[in-house]
Parts: sequence; C-alpha cells; structure tokens
Amino acid sequence: LAALGNQVQFQCLVDKDLDHWFGPLQTVGRLRWSMYCSMELHFLTPEIVRDILLTTGRAKIKNLGDFLGSLVAVLRELYILRLADRQTSLALRWVALRRYLSRDGDYIRFARDAYAIAVLTSNQCAARRPDFDNACGVWTRIVAGDFRDHVRGHDFVALLAWAMQVFDGHREFATEQAIERLLVLLARNVPTLMLELQ
Repeated sequence: LAALGNQVQFQCLVDKDLDHWFGPLQTVGRLRWSMYCSMELHFLTPEIVRDILLTTGRAKIKNLGDFLGSLVAVLRELYILRLADRQTSLALRWVALRRYLSRDGDYIRFARDAYAIAVLTSNQCAARRPDFDNACGVWTRIVAGDFRDHVRGHDFVALLAWAMQVFDGHREFATEQAIERLLVLLARNVPTLMLELQ
C-alpha cells in the first residue's frame, strides 16, 4: 500500500495494542498508529465513565474516584498478563473474565493469580507457569506512565459492561455491544479522538 502512487488518497489507522512495548513502531507510508493502545482509550476519562455508568446506566457507585482507581488497576493487571503471553510466545486463548472479578464497595477486585492459572490450565500450559509468572514480574516493574498506554480497549469495554451489571445499573446497557454503541454516540464530544481520526 505504501508503494501506491500519490493519486490514491487513503490513510490507515491501526491500534498499537502491545506493539509499542516490544520495540519501535514501524514507519510506513499512509499508516498511522493510534495515540494510545487503542481507539477506545480516548473514552477512559472520569467524565465519560460517569456519563456511561452513572448518568445513562444509573449504576450505584458512590465514590467514582475509588471505582476509577480500581478499574485502571485491574486493566493494568490484565494488560501485564497479555504482555507476558506475548513475551513467552504462548499465544494463549483467554477464558471468560467475569467469574474472577468481584465488587468490594465501590472497588473492583480481580483474582489475578486464579485467572492466570485458569488461562494457563485451559491452554495446557500449566507447566509453563514459572516462565509466565517471571514475565509478569518483569512487566509489572516496566509498565508505567500514562495508563492509556497499558490498557487494552476491549478489556475496558468488557469491564464497563460488567460494572453496569454488578453495580446495579440498567441491565440493557450491561453488554459489550451496548457499551460500544454508547461510545459511538459520545465520539463527537471527544476532541482527542476527533483529532486522531482526521
């Protein structure tokens, strides 16, 4: 695509996902990398989470700051697991997340070790647990900075849908598809996203 002549007008915008943690991103004509890990991270702000969960969904969250802090912490843990998977070349298939999440007041709790064991076991990789745990430890020390550079967009959407249900919000919004539709409606009000799409 980069070799096509100037008469062809197009741009490709691709999510960075995990790539920026494993070396410099390739510079290719007509290819742009997302500002954050993925497009969805433009919506990970206190204002938008409040709009989705509290204003639209009527979720029962008293302290949004506590909720957000725990949300970002869980998303970081999930991202570290994905980085460890890529580093160890296991190509894991991820098991359903919801049973490893729980509510503690306004906080989200994540049984990370139990989840990691379940994922490794379901992929017949239990014997690789020491390697996987070691990689997780390394990435835990490395991953820092803007949280939008170490969050997977689909995990963010999945956790919002889970929170809508568990924090007693409107059930019709407690699916990933419903959350994604809400993000589309909100997109015009997100200046950084609009700049990225231009």
